[in-house]
Amino acid sequence: MAFLLAGPGAKRWVLIALLTPQAVAGIAMVKNRLENPVWDRPDLYAVIQSDAGASFDPSRQLIGWQDYNLSPIAAAYDISYISGNNGALLGPVDWRYRSEGAVDPVFGTTPTPYWLICNECAPALAAIAEAGRATTELARSKNFDDGMQIAYRVD
Repeated sequence: MAFLLAGPGAKRWVLIALLTPQAVAGIAMVKNRLENPVWDRPDLYAVIQSDAGASFDPSRQLIGWQDYNLSPIAAAYDISYISGNNGALLGPVDWRYRSEGAVDPVFGTTPTPYWLICNECAPALAAIAEAGRATTELARSKNFDDGMQIAYRVD
């Protein structure tokens, strides 16, 4: 930075050239978040809680696939949930030991009913169908960072 800004022949244009793409990306992100506010989308966890009732225990009845999709929900609601990738019990920051794309047998071994939040759900839904279980879609919510997320009840 001193090289760019100090001295008689300072090359300020280099710094401007380096920072312009980040500024444009930041403005685009802010614009997108203002055009698609969080409060206009359904809260998938609240939908699941409502569907499940008072006895709902996310640490035994909520599966996330891909597991990182539930990190913001786990942080906001201070919950633990089951990883659909490796069957581990996860919280908001525990997903760093994940197996991306893996489908754990937890979809067929977790007692029903249980609930699932996923995006790019085809592998998880295939594992559920293979286990002879049925799914009911409860809600969809498009997340700017992770794309379309869908909540299901599995019976």
